[in-house]
Amino acid sequence: MNGFLKIALVAAVVSGTASVAGVDDSAWRAGPSKAWFVNWDKALAEARKSGKALFLLNTGSDWCGWCKRLKSDVLDTPEFAEFAKQKLVLVYLDSPSRNPLGKEQRAHNRLITKSLPFGGGVPHVLVMNAKGEKLGAIGGGGMKAEPYLEKLRGILSERGEAVI
Repeated sequence: MNGFLKIALVAAVVSGTASVAGVDDSAWRAGPSKAWFVNWDKALAEARKSGKALFLLNTGSDWCGWCKRLKSDVLDTPEFAEFAKQKLVLVYLDSPSRNPLGKEQRAHNRLITKSLPFGGGVPHVLVMNAKGEKLGAIGGGGMKAEPYLEKLRGILSERGEAVI
């Protein structure tokens, strides 16, 4: 990633207002389904267009046991899929070890996770509004779908976001 692009990406992440033109993500590895964005700029644009909250998942999909458990117990459930379809723009920021991402996607994910207030470890979810402002966070795994969704509803309702 060239220096200018990196500076522009940092500005976009931190301010939530700048646009990162020229990032070619066509060769990037997709998220777990078509519902997941892997490019911050595109996800932020979609959140602004739709008015939905951003749900950014920092994960180690192929090495983190808690990440795998969060995926199977929450993210792959019909309840989460329905909630996300109505209320969230999903952003997948993976850091796999067995099948590494390409250089640019890896740099993008690292920059996003280091620039935004995620907290430590994986899995870690950051919930933001369409302006790119932090609403809340959920760290770790171990919850089933309904308690996880209750936590998400609480984060969204505390900040005046519409919740189902």
